[in-house]
Amino acid sequence: MENFSKLFLFSFFAVFFIFSSPCKADGCVCGSNTCSSIQLFCPDDGATSFSFSDPESPSHFCWCKVDNAKSYIFKITFTYYYMETSDVYVVHESPIEDNEVFILPYFNIFAGNTLYEWQVAPCFGEGSTNCGDSCGTTTHYTLCADFSPKRSFTTEELELVAPELISPGSSPSSLPIVNTLDSLIWQRSWWAGSFIYEIKDKDANILVSSGATTSFPLSLKRIWPSLSPNNTYSWKIKNCLYEDSDNCGPFSSEWKFKTTGAVPTLSSPPDNSEDKMLPVKLDWQDVPGAASYNYKLSYGHTSFTGKTLSSEVTLSYPQIKTLETYQWEVRSCADKEGSLCGNWSSDREFTTAKLGAPSEPNPSDGGLLYTYNQSLSWKKVPGANFYQYKIDSYEGTTIIDETIVSSNFIIIPFSELGEYSWFVQACLDKECEEDIGDTAGWTFTYDEPTPPAQFGIVPCDRDSDNPDTPWNERDSCEIKHIFITAKTILDFVMWRAVPMALVVLVITTFIKSYFLMDPASIKPLWKTAGEGYLIIFLAWTTITFILKIFGISEEWWILPF
Repeated sequence: MENFSKLFLFSFFAVFFIFSSPCKADGCVCGSNTCSSIQLFCPDDGATSFSFSDPESPSHFCWCKVDNAKSYIFKITFTYYYMETSDVYVVHESPIEDNEVFILPYFNIFAGNTLYEWQVAPCFGEGSTNCGDSCGTTTHYTLCADFSPKRSFTTEELELVAPELISPGSSPSSLPIVNTLDSLIWQRSWWAGSFIYEIKDKDANILVSSGATTSFPLSLKRIWPSLSPNNTYSWKIKNCLYEDSDNCGPFSSEWKFKTTGAVPTLSSPPDNSEDKMLPVKLDWQDVPGAASYNYKLSYGHTSFTGKTLSSEVTLSYPQIKTLETYQWEVRSCADKEGSLCGNWSSDREFTTAKLGAPSEPNPSDGGLLYTYNQSLSWKKVPGANFYQYKIDSYEGTTIIDETIVSSNFIIIPFSELGEYSWFVQACLDKECEEDIGDTAGWTFTYDEPTPPAQFGIVPCDRDSDNPDTPWNERDSCEIKHIFITAKTILDFVMWRAVPMALVVLVITTFIKSYFLMDPASIKPLWKTAGEGYLIIFLAWTTITFILKIFGISEEWWILPF
């Protein structure tokens, strides 16, 4: 019985020790206790654990926690065994705070069917990253530890399949037309590091461009110099594992596209058009896929070329002039810069007309222009950029000499009423030295509207003149008009307001005398009114008398101050 009890206790402690070991793994997760040094658990050493079949399914790496560790350095390496000197390459290294890490296949850092090794080093300092190989050098040995022993795993065989093409698409009913802004696009494999493409002339089945690229998608601008405008091509592509275009999969199927650059069909103006008024609009039919157009104009021994992004362009001075014959042609281009273009169209010809004469004057010929308006206008002349006008009096005296404006109306600073004649001609340039149109001439009478019955207090800037005053109410307001206004106000007070006040005063006197029978209260009222009127009268008379002594006119308020 005693031996049986000893055997039972020995077995119990043995089982307890095994299951309560501080580094016992529970699957890929350590138990509740931690270890004094790193122990790696998953994946199993030597396992083929990294799968490429599902790019979004991660591979799991885990280890037991280490006492007082703040973080870990996780590192994966592989060795070029076939080289004379075996060199170890780090393919993945990063600081990890937890005791596990998940790596997705689409990170594209692993090759297929390759042996990799991984290891972990604990860091004990806050923010420490120089652990493992650097421990004791750049990081104090109390804050780090060496790497754990290595474990290995092998990736699955990686097989590249033929990519699916996306654009430019190939359709039995329509052929995509492309320019340099387009790209070759395909379904890229997660594992592809580079690509090989081939482009053939579809009709001659001749390889015109091929090569390796790491670019995705592949811009057609890169290979456009190998292509011809308005031609059909086929293209295909294959994926390669590495950037050196080695270890490639099969080619995709072939799709077709057509390059832009067809010869434009000109629309307007029609060939041999005459008397085209400026501006002239050149128009042609859209070319499918065109990114821009070149247009060329020629006259005599001179020609110039321009660029536009649309299938039309409007030309005016100084690009073209009047009374000239021009030949024009257009070509479509594959780029917005207008440098990769197709053939020129056949040319057309048009002749520009002379600038017309202004018409529809306002006021009409022989009409009235009132002082409240003071503006002359006319109908715009097609193609004109400037106008030159001149205004004479009816006797032929020049009032406003030749003046150039950019609008079809003018403001005239007239003050003298009477009859005038005026002349206008259209110009292209601001000096009116070339391409001048015919001159149009008209007459008008500058008059004022019927003067109003009452002019008010302000004696200036009126539409009409008051013939009863020695000054002209149509004049612009100046300093002298302040004195005229003061005189007008005093006249109103002395000869209109005061008589009205006297009438009111007489009525008030009568009422007080009749009802109150108190003559003593009426006398101060008349005295105050008389003194006020006398002060105003004497002040005005005195100022006028003093100025007259110094030789100034009695009507000093209208002198030009």
